[in-house]
Amino acid sequence: MCESLPEIDPKDVTCCLGVINLIFGMVATLFWFSFIVLYIFRLDLKELEGGKVPSIITLQGLVILILCFQVCGILSGALLLVGIQRENPLLLVLGRIFGFVFAIANFFVGYIIIYGLLSIYIIRYKRILDGTAPILACTNI
Repeated sequence: MCESLPEIDPKDVTCCLGVINLIFGMVATLFWFSFIVLYIFRLDLKELEGGKVPSIITLQGLVILILCFQVCGILSGALLLVGIQRENPLLLVLGRIFGFVFAIANFFVGYIIIYGLLSIYIIRYKRILDGTAPILACTNI
């Protein structure tokens, strides 16, 4: 005789969704700090943009968009937690829907950001090895 599969507890699925949102929220936070590093050190982005440096307004808009995704992911996680605690089916459904949407959105945004940052660092490292990268004043000691 075949044994029946164990039932999946909806609370386990909800907790997994919360963890996914937390991980990709961290990716968005990583982008925020990377943006600060890029802005402070003013890395040369001309190779990535076909000869033109992106304006700071465009970068600020991207940062605001990422932070909105992160905040929405956190709010969907809060909806899930409140729904579990109060056993409110409406909050659980809303939290799951928004949590799933923002988990997917944060995944793609995080993937694009990590790929872009790795491209910047690889190009920068290659230029340093080629000897064509400008040297920072603090390294000329």
